Amino acid sequence: MQYFYNDYYTKPDPPHQPLYLRAIRETLEEYVVRELLDVGCGDANFDESLRDICQIWGLDASESGVAIAQSRGFGFFTKGDLYLPFLPQLNRRELFQCIISVEVIEHLYDPKLFLFNCNKALVQNGLLIITSPYWGYLKNVLLALTNRMDGLFSVSWDGGHIKHYSKKSLVAQASRYGFQLKKFYGAGRRPPFLWQGMCLVFLKTSEVKNLVR
Repeated sequence: MQYFYNDYYTKPDPPHQPLYLRAIRETLEEYVVRELLDVGCGDANFDESLRDICQIWGLDASESGVAIAQSRGFGFFTKGDLYLPFLPQLNRRELFQCIISVEVIEHLYDPKLFLFNCNKALVQNGLLIITSPYWGYLKNVLLALTNRMDGLFSVSWDGGHIKHYSKKSLVAQASRYGFQLKKFYGAGRRPPFLWQGMCLVFLKTSEVKNLVR
């Protein structure tokens, strides 16, 4: 199946400290992760902040993004398709202990296939760490009352957000593909339930043999 993709990387972004970095680093250290796969790695500017604690593999659909990632001088980065099995594209047989995916799932036309591929690429009890913008009832009500919905749901952003997850909806979808929620972090804004983003740490508890629609 063909999906639209806008290859927009023109220069490397500097290593950045996103909303979720502390939560992800603490999780990797707690579970003693020595190697991970970043699915939707882009130009690897996020991975730059993790290179000191584990070996990093990356997969992304952007040719220019992967070229920048490779030029950073660490890890193994490959241009590929997030809707196809990951390991063959990486020329790799071993399953990963951990997969991270930072601000990716909300851009995907077929997140179910993406989660299925994550399941197939992880060892049993492996980690799946997903971040995404947070959407919840209270936040949505306040945004509507302050007339900010059109700006946040802009139709002018090529390759923008096409899925809008709450904690409940993302957990429900991931659970259908063998993942159990272990930790949840809200980030970027206080008080609670008005968060800018969320970081969910899942454990692969079962093998999924077939895509669930």
